[in-house]
Amino acid sequence: MGTRHLVAVVQDGKVKVAQYGQFDGYIAAAGSEVIDFINNKLSNVIISKKFRDNVRESFFADDEYIRKAQTECGFDPDQKYVSFGDLNWQKYIETYPQFSRETSTDVLNMLCESPLALNDNFIFGKDSLFCEYAYLIDLDKDQLQIYTGFNKSPLSSEDPALWGNEPNNDGYYPVSLIKVLSFEYIITYEGDLIEKLEFDAHDPYSKSEKILESVTETISGYVHSDAIEDYLGNELEELRTKIEQFFMESK
Repeated sequence: MGTRHLVAVVQDGKVKVAQYGQFDGYIAAAGSEVIDFINNKLSNVIISKKFRDNVRESFFADDEYIRKAQTECGFDPDQKYVSFGDLNWQKYIETYPQFSRETSTDVLNMLCESPLALNDNFIFGKDSLFCEYAYLIDLDKDQLQIYTGFNKSPLSSEDPALWGNEPNNDGYYPVSLIKVLSFEYIITYEGDLIEKLEFDAHDPYSKSEKILESVTETISGYVHSDAIEDYLGNELEELRTKIEQFFMESK
């Protein structure tokens, strides 16, 4: 599914990785993969050190570097259209997978092996109409920051505003921070963290609807559904409104 997203890494106060992903950017996919990476790789002292060392040595490739890499693989860097199955393009992507829009979170595993020349797509987070999710690993603070898109409101004072706080021409602001998780929290969490994060990513109305569905389902195990509507309909709607208000005020 085309859920565009960004996977970023900050180290020594600088953005060192800014990987654009074209597909499956939602929390249950790319988000889950980032969580697994922290759980399985960054929790390992040896792998974590190698990853950090390789990130520090990596750099953003300029146009000259990318053109040279494409030419090396027999691909014309001035070619405007690429036909499906173009062998030279396939060779380029296989040789330099970090430049593929499909690599996404795999770039993290690649960086456990060696330093890389990378594309700098960090500006993508500036337009939340297209950037639906952003996952930022901060190696200075040992934390994961999760951002979501479709944001038409100015960022709150708690948001680090890494992409600024100005709307684009369509009225969309940069991606908005929804969760900050320490590596320790992720590694020691005993429940279903992905389910929790998916819930946190919902807007206040959707959260209230989800909770109300759970309440109604529990009651229906003891009382017929028609009786719930007849006797508790108004009360449940009032409860939903209060829950929505709670999440709006606690956001």
